[in-house]
Amino acid sequence: MKINNETKIGIMVTICLIALGALTCKVGDFSLNKKGYEIKAEFINIDGVETNAPVRLNGLEIGKVTDIEIIYGDQTKMLLTIWIDETAKVKDQVKASVKTMGLMGEKYIALTDSGEGDVYLEKDSLVIGQEPLDIDALMAKGDVIADNVNLALENIVEITDNVKERLALNKESIDQIIENLKYVSENFEELSGDLKRNPWKLLFRTKEKKEE
Repeated sequence: MKINNETKIGIMVTICLIALGALTCKVGDFSLNKKGYEIKAEFINIDGVETNAPVRLNGLEIGKVTDIEIIYGDQTKMLLTIWIDETAKVKDQVKASVKTMGLMGEKYIALTDSGEGDVYLEKDSLVIGQEPLDIDALMAKGDVIADNVNLALENIVEITDNVKERLALNKESIDQIIENLKYVSENFEELSGDLKRNPWKLLFRTKEKKEE
């Protein structure tokens, strides 16, 4: 039986699609027969996490995010549905956070066993996630701190310049004060030495004061 070109192309496309599907399943470690259970994780800010994002327990991939729901209220929150492989047991004291993986910046949910508690999560259990660091807010605070430091440095420079100016304007007075202090110091040393050599002078002067 002769096969026309259209049929050949159709067969090749089908084979390519099957091969691509098999490769996708293999790379993603996906299996239709894989069993697991679902839990919920609640965040205020998921920082770019999307459905199918990996979920890792202490660094080991154990599941993925299957659904993201917006919960409206006094504060808008994000409720993530997380599928976990049945072979992975997660404690109820686990800490959930948003992390970035690799140079491509892929977001994933990190579950960290804190070592506390001995009860494991069951189906539909709720985990309250820890909020990711707000880098923009940190950078803004850093800019404010830098501005304050620069202002303080400018004030220090201004004070230093004022001190230098005052010293220059009062140089003669300062020099005179220093000379006077030097003269007083020398006289005191001379008087102290004289009294050490002739202590009777101190007694004599005291007696004179009493007579007066």
